[in-house]
Amino acid sequence: MPSDGTKSAQWNPEPRLGWNKQLPNSINISVLVDVNSDRYTHASDANTDMSYGRFRTQRITGKDGQEFQPFLEYSPRLIFTPFFMQNSATSHNFTVGTDKTYNFDGNWHPVAHAAIRAVPGSGPFRSLQTFGAAIQIPVPPRPRNP
Repeated sequence: MPSDGTKSAQWNPEPRLGWNKQLPNSINISVLVDVNSDRYTHASDANTDMSYGRFRTQRITGKDGQEFQPFLEYSPRLIFTPFFMQNSATSHNFTVGTDKTYNFDGNWHPVAHAAIRAVPGSGPFRSLQTFGAAIQIPVPPRPRNP
């Protein structure tokens, strides 16, 4: 696709840290912090830095690998001028949702959680397929500056 923009190489370092704690009452708390920089060799006006966080509380009992797992999530995102000198935009996202996993055998037949526990890694379950689905509902309004 043709572009009238300046041709420039880009580099994007992105360190990420995560932490997860399962509490005794089936509540899982997880935290993710991500910091990244976009740098362009011949288009320095496009350089930006960003920090992102995700704080999630989720109910995970561990009794059924296919259970619905409701969660609450808060995700701030901050965009900065290069080298994190000045904040140019901030948004705060609040989400309510649920995660759900579906398991299938090698022939694409649904597999119940009890069957997986009964014969792990044997017979038709050697080629178990797992799919996840998430239903997420953003909680409006989405506070942000500029």
